[in-house]
Amino acid sequence: AVRFAVEDPAGLLASYTTDNAAGTVTLTFKSLADIKTKVGEADRTHAKKITITASFLDNRGTKKKADLVVRVQNAPVGCSVRRVDDPEKTNPAINGWLTFMCYNLGADPDYSDPAKQKEYIPFPNTSGSTDHTVYGDLYQWGRAGDGHQRRDLAPENIWPSDHLGETSGFTEDPVPNNAANIDMTTYQILETDARFGKFIRRLSGTDAPADSNFDWIAGTTPVYNNRWNIGTEESPVKAPADPCPDGWRVPTHTEWASIYGTTTDCVSQIDCFDNAKVNKWDRDFAKPSGNSVTHGILLTPSGAAGNTAYDSSPTLFLPAGDDRNFDHATLNSNGATSTYWSSSVVAGDVSAYRLRSSSMSVCPSYIDYRSYGASVRCVSE
Repeated sequence: AVRFAVEDPAGLLASYTTDNAAGTVTLTFKSLADIKTKVGEADRTHAKKITITASFLDNRGTKKKADLVVRVQNAPVGCSVRRVDDPEKTNPAINGWLTFMCYNLGADPDYSDPAKQKEYIPFPNTSGSTDHTVYGDLYQWGRAGDGHQRRDLAPENIWPSDHLGETSGFTEDPVPNNAANIDMTTYQILETDARFGKFIRRLSGTDAPADSNFDWIAGTTPVYNNRWNIGTEESPVKAPADPCPDGWRVPTHTEWASIYGTTTDCVSQIDCFDNAKVNKWDRDFAKPSGNSVTHGILLTPSGAAGNTAYDSSPTLFLPAGDDRNFDHATLNSNGATSTYWSSSVVAGDVSAYRLRSSSMSVCPSYIDYRSYGASVRCVSE
């Protein structure tokens, strides 16, 4: 027979019953309001525990014990880290939490645990790996998930597909630029257009059209800046072309900066990761070799008092999936940089903001051309 014992030091249970003969335990929890009070309304780093201990004899008559631990924690579904109230301030205050999806868009949801992501060995484990398991996909800024974002793009899914690796000698049509090939409500390529679902290269050289620029939509000036955010920087509203699933959206530039604590880029300094004003930023950007694990940034939430202590295990991993080059459409070497789009654009320019980090830099305000392909990590709406 099995005998059960239940320990509930936090007082989360209204009652419990054990049936040793049947080998079952029934737990009845208190009301949600009571549990929130006992767990801590603002505490998303500490879990309260209920321990169920089973005592039994094994098949040799030896006494054994086994524990089942039930953890109750105030956290939404996702991976939360702390944020500051205003990353533009010199000394911002920690002000709540920001909840991200636990994996990149296009990655395998089975690898949602930060530790499991970091321990994964990409295959092939080489620079420019097409393994999406943890790295996920690479989106051109402002585009929906129409197929162009696949890490394992075939040449026929790149436009123009002739003269790959070159920037001149094109014979195919230029990038989309008008209502004949653009949906003017979502600013996406029409499904009837031959370029739909393809990675749009930036054209240059003597054969490029005059209105070719560093966006995947042609134009001599920046156009359609609200492709991923139809609200404002302060009050973002998910746009129809936002590739994130329901309940999630692409984070703004301010939101990325808020989990580092400043909008100021830290470039080529060994102490860039120690300069974070919120959360603990750990780096591992060794080049892939042998049975190397996945590289990237591992974040541990700050304690309630700030970065004087960290009171939980790491909750967010941002793998270094690098990006796709805007003109050659080739993959840059995985394991070197973590690059994540924001929904925010640079005023008067064909660029957008993204978070970029390498072994010696953390750049929450990194500016890059919209025609690049980069990772997307969604944030809770």
